[in-house]
Amino acid sequence: MQTQPLEPGRLYLSLFHGRKSIDEQLDDWGFDGPTIGPLEYVQVTYMGSFRFSCGPAVMDYFFPEAMADWRRHGFSNANGPLCDWQFDIAEDLIHYRDAYYGDWSVFLAGPEPDHGANADVRLASASSITAPSANGDHGPVERGDPMSLRHLRALAANALPFRLPPIVPISCGAMRVD
Repeated sequence: MQTQPLEPGRLYLSLFHGRKSIDEQLDDWGFDGPTIGPLEYVQVTYMGSFRFSCGPAVMDYFFPEAMADWRRHGFSNANGPLCDWQFDIAEDLIHYRDAYYGDWSVFLAGPEPDHGANADVRLASASSITAPSANGDHGPVERGDPMSLRHLRALAANALPFRLPPIVPISCGAMRVD
């Protein structure tokens, strides 16, 4: 699996639940794929298209065959500053290299974890987070609760040692981090 150090505050895509063929029946969760990025945006339309944009260095690292082909044919996309690309989708699975992935996650990279004295303080505060419920009351967010927008907002407001940059729509279905 390919990996690179993550840049804090940048957008990434991780692939999970990998298998070698579309019809492979998994007895487990499958294997983890790469974490691709940093990306400028990700756009998914009804899982029929999965598009994203990144710099040429990211394309060279994760999609070297595509970049070599673009350069061979003189396509301007190979010269950046951004390269637009899309995954092939096969029966709701993302095809990347010689594998198919049934799960994916788009996230902003955070700072390196603090394993010093402050780590315990953060864990303690994360265990006592409250968030507004559907009726407006505040209730505890328990570890292991299903994640929802309510939980994510509470985590961002109360437990993270940094502020997430705003995510704003730049077109229908597309997201960009500024």
